[in-house]
Amino acid sequence: MTVLQALKLLSAHPDGFLAPESITKAIERRIKGYPEKIKESLHQAHCFVPAGIAAVIKERPQLLSAAVQAFYLRDPLDLKACRTFSHFLPETRVFTSVTFTKCLYAQLLQQMFQPDKRSGYTLPARSHPKYKAYELGMKLAHGFEILCSKCTTSQMKFTKQPYKSSLWMGFLTSLKKNDFFKGEMEGSARYCELLKKAEVYFQQSLFKPSR
Repeated sequence: MTVLQALKLLSAHPDGFLAPESITKAIERRIKGYPEKIKESLHQAHCFVPAGIAAVIKERPQLLSAAVQAFYLRDPLDLKACRTFSHFLPETRVFTSVTFTKCLYAQLLQQMFQPDKRSGYTLPARSHPKYKAYELGMKLAHGFEILCSKCTTSQMKFTKQPYKSSLWMGFLTSLKKNDFFKGEMEGSARYCELLKKAEVYFQQSLFKPSR
């Protein structure tokens, strides 16, 4: 019997395929309060992350889980890709709010990790009021960089016209808010130079793992 045939049969005779009462009650207990209860498993945290990551999380929040797992399950080979960052540069970091599940947040928070000095990622003193935001962002950046390192060049998807992408517009807005253009007038030589640098960085950061 195919899935379609089974669904038609269930639809035509719903009363003939009921589970025993004990099983029904057990299922009801498990799903009671959902989907509203899902909010209880979420945790929002402030993070300093590269603008590219902030934009990616906004457009594809499902990648957050993959990045946390990549960092959590990292091995020495993975960390080679993080000696010098080529996708998510530390100088593009922005302050943003990230929504984790409590499990993902705990996985990231409990990891003791010091970035390679060559990576460009540094942390303020633990007494700094935003130390945790810097630390969480640094760990996320490593997770996303590891994900990128697992994609071959043929698997990377680059956009030829970033201005038509909502992802690019979100990235550009983040850069402007964080004074990436240093007050340069739009259209000036220096502004265009910085814009070109941002385009290249954006194109290198935009990826989609093959399925």
